[in-house]
Formats: sequence, structure tokens, C-alpha cells
Amino acid sequence: MNIETFNLLFKWIAIIAAGLSFAAAIGGFVTGGIIDHRKNEKITSIQSKLAAVQPRSLSSQQRIKLKEKLLAIENQNVVFVTRMMDSESADYANQIQDVFRDTGWAVGPMNASLLDDLPGFLTAAVSSDNNPEQRLNAVKDAFIYAGVDFRSTSLREGSLSIKSQPNTIYVIVGRKSNK
Repeated sequence: MNIETFNLLFKWIAIIAAGLSFAAAIGGFVTGGIIDHRKNEKITSIQSKLAAVQPRSLSSQQRIKLKEKLLAIENQNVVFVTRMMDSESADYANQIQDVFRDTGWAVGPMNASLLDDLPGFLTAAVSSDNNPEQRLNAVKDAFIYAGVDFRSTSLREGSLSIKSQPNTIYVIVGRKSNK
């Protein structure tokens, strides 16, 4: 072999090495993206599983928004009702009660007597002779404005085993949803 052959051989080796380097860079970029995507999927899955077991709570932003709306409503009597033997809904109701109390509402003792299943949301009922629908809508709007899952629903007769008090709004806190 002469020097010209070696020169040609080294040029081809350089071209092949450059091609392999380019292929390695592209392969690293593509596989890195796939790995990142899989990691993000795992993180999202773990976060959703964690959220499913974490108790509900009001964020500071939700507290601020709820207070803002409640201050615009005439202070009234309110009683919070939770499911029987459901400490998660009772803890969540306590957080919401605190906001009502902070805005001057007359908050009655919590009542753990709900027999129905309201998965993951709040609803309300009112015992009033004076504009019950208007009072109920004002509370509903406050919850919705604050981003709290509130739904208008009718309750089965006998699902609340409490003695109704006059001119009182009953905020009913259902169990945490399994989603």
C-alpha cells in the first residue's frame, strides 16, 4: 500500500466517522425526547394518584375569592352538614366554615348527618321565608366564583337528619370523589 491509498482510506474513515457522529447526535436527541416524554407521563400519573388520596383543601386564592363574594352578601345563619363518619369532608367543611366565620356570618355547629352520597361536590339548601332562591343563588355564585365544585341538586327527603332552623342556609359537603 502506498501513501495515496492510506490518504484515501483515512478520508473515508473521516467521512464515515462524521456520519456516525451525526447519526449518534440525532439518535441521542430523539431518544432523549422519548425518555423525557415517558418521565413526564410517569410524573403526571403519580401526581394524579397522589391527588386522589390527598384530602381536599381550599387554596389561599380560593379563600380570597370566597371571602370577596361573601362580604358582598348580607350576613346570614349558615350550618355545614357533612356525611356521617367522614372526617375528610368534615375537615374540608371546617376550612370553608372558617371563611364564612371570618366574613361575619353566624356559623352554627357542624352537623355530620348526611345520609346521601354527593361525590366530590357541595350543594346547599335554605330554610327561609325571605327570598330563599336569591339567598341560595348568592351562596352558589360565591362558591363557583372561588372555584369550589358546587352543584345545585335536590336532596332525597330524609337524607338530612337535622332539625331545620328558620332563615338558615345549609351548606352540604359531599364525600371526596374517587376520581
